[in-house]
Amino acid sequence: MSTLSIIVATIARPSLEKLLLSIQPQLIEGDEVIVVGDAPEHKARPLVEKFGAPFRYIGYDPPVERGWIEVGQKRMLGIKAAKGQYLNYQDDDDVMAPDALQQIRREIELHPGKLMLFKMKWPNGSLSPSIDSITDTGGASFVFPNDPEVIGWFKPDYGYDDQEFMLSTIEKAMKRAGVRDQRAVVVYARQVITHYSGRGKGK
Repeated sequence: MSTLSIIVATIARPSLEKLLLSIQPQLIEGDEVIVVGDAPEHKARPLVEKFGAPFRYIGYDPPVERGWIEVGQKRMLGIKAAKGQYLNYQDDDDVMAPDALQQIRREIELHPGKLMLFKMKWPNGSLSPSIDSITDTGGASFVFPNDPEVIGWFKPDYGYDDQEFMLSTIEKAMKRAGVRDQRAVVVYARQVITHYSGRGKGK
């Protein structure tokens, strides 16, 4: 059974604990949750340490305080440290569905090696992506193999651009597979794996 690494870039909001609690009962041996928080304060560290293994904390010390611009760099730090076979990242105001990891593993068994885009549920009840596209959803619905050859990037001047990361990952996967149709490398799944509970779209 495939192992998963869930990466969480956090600014230590109170909602972080709710997210971690939603993930904890779904983990199997070999899974991990990597929480990347702000240095030097490390406000999220005590909470993560309370959960214990396989939760672990990594401190991110930006050269300049840039706020949310740094979230993409936090995610990349977690991605590079991840040991799971497949990766997913969540924000600290998300909550994962009770069967999210089970649904992810099921799709991996059906479509090994593929990139996967699941559904997100917003506070107003709407689901995204509404169509088979990455243009109207967040990166928390994206699951991808832990393979440096296909993992994309975030724009350095706009560090939390989910679409940039997903598109660059898809493009790299298509190039490696020698295909022009993204459906050859992306599975659009119907299951909801995450609920967005914070500010933003759908609020």
